[in-house]
Amino acid sequence: MKRWSRRRWLGGLAAAGFTVGLAGAGLAQEAKVVIVSWGGDYQDALREAYWKPFSTAAKVNVVEDTRPLPPRIKAMVESGKVDWDVVDLTERAVHRGPQAGRLRAH
Repeated sequence: MKRWSRRRWLGGLAAAGFTVGLAGAGLAQEAKVVIVSWGGDYQDALREAYWKPFSTAAKVNVVEDTRPLPPRIKAMVESGKVDWDVVDLTERAVHRGPQAGRLRAH
């Protein structure tokens, strides 16, 4: 299996956020997308590079959360109340998530 570079992951994250934001903007009363990442300088950089420009261009409010840990994801899936639209995960979590019943492909 080919490994993805950080640049490819971030590009995919931005594309996913844009797609989810556009789909949600037409359906929701408040156009918003909830993005969860790892916080700190990393999340600050994502905000400046991706989320602010996307929010301005798509007129979608970007709401941020931090710490996409497996127990939080599992709790959301099991309760049926998923609060996040876009999740920044490690490559390992992406591959293990479906096996653990935490992620589904759409």
